[in-house]
Amino acid sequence: VMILKKDFIEIIDCMRDQYNFDLAYTYGMSELLDAENVSPYDNSKLIKSLINVLRLYFSVDLNGFCEIEHYCYVINFGKLGDEYESPEELYDRLLNSRLLVSGLVGIC
Repeated sequence: VMILKKDFIEIIDCMRDQYNFDLAYTYGMSELLDAENVSPYDNSKLIKSLINVLRLYFSVDLNGFCEIEHYCYVINFGKLGDEYESPEELYDRLLNSRLLVSGLVGIC
């Protein structure tokens, strides 16, 4: 069973929106209270759970590298300098990689 592309995209989009909201909220509260990193809540466990759900379909590599975490946190949801990888492109890349690893690509 594979996660549908639209569901994968929706999860990534929601995580990105929540992440951006959390950053803006923390910044606003920090400015208001004249303090650093003020945030009364922590969504990291929820976000980690969503990433773990996506890992059911696209697991980490043999070295423990997680493309989904890398996409979300290292390259800021696909933005790396002037380049951008959409959630759709990430899904396609992960699916192609999964098919290559399983040996299903190129079989007629």
